[in-house]
Amino acid sequence: MPPRRSVPLPSASAAPQSSAAGSGKRARVALIGLPGTGKSTVARHLAKRLGCEAFDTDAAVEALTAEGIPDFVQRRGWAAFRAHEQRVLHEALERDRVVIATGGGVVESARLADRLAAAATVVWLYAPASILLDRLAADAQPRPLLASEPERRLAELARRREPLYARIADLTLDTAGSDPATLARRIAAEIGAAAP
Repeated sequence: MPPRRSVPLPSASAAPQSSAAGSGKRARVALIGLPGTGKSTVARHLAKRLGCEAFDTDAAVEALTAEGIPDFVQRRGWAAFRAHEQRVLHEALERDRVVIATGGGVVESARLADRLAAAATVVWLYAPASILLDRLAADAQPRPLLASEPERRLAELARRREPLYARIADLTLDTAGSDPATLARRIAAEIGAAAP
């Protein structure tokens, strides 16, 4: 389990975090986490609950490049993908009243991670590797980073990224055993009615 402040589910916890209170960060919520944690789905539920826009950076990259991420990465490489990801994340952070589902690797750029932390309330969606592997196996969406040896690759991603998620997260939620609507309700309660 991640070392940062975690919200147990399903019991309620205390007031919103002070790190987001009274700042422009509250106009934006960004979801971070490994593949399979449910960032895109939770973002849609949370945006609906908060009455604001949902912005999925992976979907925005696909719209920008007019092709799916696996095909784009195979043809152009990860560096080109990360450049497009940076562009769409900057676009998302210029918006107000938005819930952003980030790509799992966004934190690997310290500059992007710092910009995200400064501009949004960052929520780390966490789940144990065994649950993520089950979810990813059932998902029809191809994941380029997990195309071969998914167990080993997911463990590598977790080792590399989890400390980076912990560094910028304002809030951490364990998604195991919770549906997206419940997670959205919990996040909305934690960040407070004023956000976004």
